[in-house]
Amino acid sequence: MSAERKKTFNKPIYYLYGSENCLIDDYLDELKDTVLTPGFESMNYHVYYSDTLDLTDALMTVKTMPAFSDKRLVIIKKASSLKADQKKAILPYLLDPSPTSILVFASNASTLPKREDKFLNAIRKNGLVKVFRTPKEAGALQWLADEAAKEGHTISHEAQTSLIELTGGSLTAIKGELEKIILFVGDKKHIEAADVAEAGLDVKPETIFKLTDAIGEKNLSKTFAVYAKLSSEPSLVIIGAIARQMRILLKIKTAMRDGIPGNKLPAITGVSSYYISGYRSSSRLFTVTELKNTIKFLFETSMSLKGSGLPEDVVMTNMLIRLCSPLSGVLRRR
Repeated sequence: MSAERKKTFNKPIYYLYGSENCLIDDYLDELKDTVLTPGFESMNYHVYYSDTLDLTDALMTVKTMPAFSDKRLVIIKKASSLKADQKKAILPYLLDPSPTSILVFASNASTLPKREDKFLNAIRKNGLVKVFRTPKEAGALQWLADEAAKEGHTISHEAQTSLIELTGGSLTAIKGELEKIILFVGDKKHIEAADVAEAGLDVKPETIFKLTDAIGEKNLSKTFAVYAKLSSEPSLVIIGAIARQMRILLKIKTAMRDGIPGNKLPAITGVSSYYISGYRSSSRLFTVTELKNTIKFLFETSMSLKGSGLPEDVVMTNMLIRLCSPLSGVLRRR
């Protein structure tokens, strides 16, 4: 590893947080590979968790000289759960950190506390606070291509877009589904949109058809009955799947309004001709305005899930009730 490369990690303390745990894990792996001498990682790499933290042991470890390596790496995970007395006990070290150790706090919280305390201020002074959020579409596309390449695969743009839409854009969810798809395609090196549809997600198109139809009918009991079959899936994945369905219905609705022949719809929507008749039927349950409002509302709900702190079941229940309520304004007809 070059000296220039090691300059990337030249702080004695890091505080990592954000909604994308997989990006934090990637950063930690890169940090470990960069600063620890190969062959001696096990002697200089230590992971603690805040809920079972032996603070005396952790502080003693981070102050100990590394063995046959320039640095010792100590990671404390679930850092957002550190108690006030634990932060107070760690503070003296943060103000005078060891030059031969790197102490990393990894938090699974999507935001920092509104009022920063002496603990975070000390980290900012002597180290680095870094956030990991879901990137915009262009960044997600590049990340997905890179993840596939790591496993020896290429992935089409259509497959990338489909996978991002179906998972709600969460990189953590995308990574999990990509692993499933790679197992499914086996020796096939190029992943196509059909592979995503057939193998990627447990949220099957037929079930999403039933869910969106129930929403279009404003049948709340039917909506919840179908949703119960999906509730084991991550909430963002379900929202992403519904949103993708609504975008396709909007394309279908617009194309039909403009008099475009039915045989052109697969190319316009990017879905198999096998599903087109189902989409055409579902599209009749909505107006163009309803579909646009629903897509916007689903995006707002996904943001609420990532940042509001409310329980997922509460957010999802409220979402379905509002989608099925003619008085909510979400599906207001015009």
